[in-house]
Amino acid sequence: MNGYVAGTEFQIPGIEALITRVSEMATEPQGPFRKRYCAGAFDCGRVFSSSDFPGKRKVPLVLAEDTGLELGAPSSGSVSLFLSTAEDGIVPEGMWLAGPDFKDIRGQSVSYAQVVMARVLPGFGPPDSSLRALMNLTSSIPGCMTRYNRGRIWIRL
Repeated sequence: MNGYVAGTEFQIPGIEALITRVSEMATEPQGPFRKRYCAGAFDCGRVFSSSDFPGKRKVPLVLAEDTGLELGAPSSGSVSLFLSTAEDGIVPEGMWLAGPDFKDIRGQSVSYAQVVMARVLPGFGPPDSSLRALMNLTSSIPGCMTRYNRGRIWIRL
């Protein structure tokens, strides 16, 4: 016997099918996701600023005592996916959020999931490290520490 069981045929969806399904979930009118409108990169409203932590220097490491909000800590669940395709029209523009606003969970450590989807030029090879760097853009925000490793993400603000 080779491990094949009759009647159990199934097809693992391609990346385009997965992107389409995630897009449908995010944009479903009655679903839990809401679109967030931003004027520019990282311009989605103030969460914390350096004035929230007087006397603290801006450093790439955010210590527990300096943390105002923690997303996806090792003690919590987290997942981070990067999905890319050359197919036109299946990656929606914008940012969709599910769950409470940051201001409503300030001071807490909560589970976190992020899915970054991108349309790439036809013929573009498998995502390299520079394209995958999109997963870690939050690390360039002052007062924000991001650790990304093997499909998990941990953010401290």
